[in-house]
Amino acid sequence: MHFDTFTFGFTFQCNLNCPYCYEKGYRGKDEFSMAEIEQYVYPAIKAVAPNNLDIDGGEPTVRWEDLLTFLGNVSSFETVKTVNICSNGIKLTEDKVRAVQKILGKDIFLVFSLSLDALSPREDTRAPQQHDHQLRAIQLLRDMKQPLLLQTTVNKVNLPVMKDFLQNLRERGLLVGLTPAYFSPPGIALSRDEIRQVDILRAEYALDPVLTVDQTPVPINPKVWKRDLLPVFKAFEIDMCFGDPTCSSAVCVRANGDVKGCAIHNFVMGNIKEKNILEIYNQDYSQKIRNLEVGEPCGSCRYVKQCRGGCKVRAFQETGSYLGGVQSCYYQTPKDVPHPDEERLTQTYLKRVEMDNLGKYLASIGKQ
Repeated sequence: MHFDTFTFGFTFQCNLNCPYCYEKGYRGKDEFSMAEIEQYVYPAIKAVAPNNLDIDGGEPTVRWEDLLTFLGNVSSFETVKTVNICSNGIKLTEDKVRAVQKILGKDIFLVFSLSLDALSPREDTRAPQQHDHQLRAIQLLRDMKQPLLLQTTVNKVNLPVMKDFLQNLRERGLLVGLTPAYFSPPGIALSRDEIRQVDILRAEYALDPVLTVDQTPVPINPKVWKRDLLPVFKAFEIDMCFGDPTCSSAVCVRANGDVKGCAIHNFVMGNIKEKNILEIYNQDYSQKIRNLEVGEPCGSCRYVKQCRGGCKVRAFQETGSYLGGVQSCYYQTPKDVPHPDEERLTQTYLKRVEMDNLGKYLASIGKQ
């Protein structure tokens, strides 16, 4: 069993207190020491043999010296080709970025995923007081020609300006992943109709510049998708942008060894201190996800293989089961009934993977 991506929540500590933090329940709990990381996490990474290593938290830069030690060790792991550090950027400096670049060397592709929810602090519910620091971190990485992605949580506050936000990023050549705030406090969490608006935005801007990461199917003719698009995505290693990777192409370990489908899941599948990680991911729950044994309307949807059943956390919020179907999906349609947007979006995507456009996309994340 092979997984492309290993996500490790390096710490529960953070220098922010975001209202929609998915790890609030872990805040203050014990986390692995470096000795325990060596004992439990390194063997788990080697067992999974991932190409991509995602490091999130909490805020990884809070444990700065430990993070450098960790990166120095995993840089020698044979299969790891990409390291993605998820950060709010507030503690990043040029010296710190240079230190990471030096430790990883030229053989590992380094990406920073920085959080940014708005262009103005008025629409920033994450960290309005630190908004300028986040913008400076983005500009720092751009000036250093260091590849970066942006990660945005869409909520009631920033949804009204989200189209302008995406248009601005498009003009600046920045890529961003969108996560709807369906797990947030009242007043911030999106309604089902508002989540559908995010579905539409994702599909309209995918690869231009929005990365469609896991919650939304791509309503493209299934035959065209399989014949003309998947081979291109796989050849250029961007197939990870489409479909929920939970338990199929990605594994997730938190800072105390808890194993989840993804970081946002509340459901803990096991702990690497007690059981081998591959055994955990070979359990009934994981197998059902890989086999697309998800509830309706996803189970019989025309696009289920393209989104792998949609975001499991979204399904849980709507049905009480991670294996329940996503009830609010804008693009859900029976297998033999094309969605009204299918033909238009199929042609749009075919154009976006023409070599000139694909080249621009790859260049925007620092790949040749």
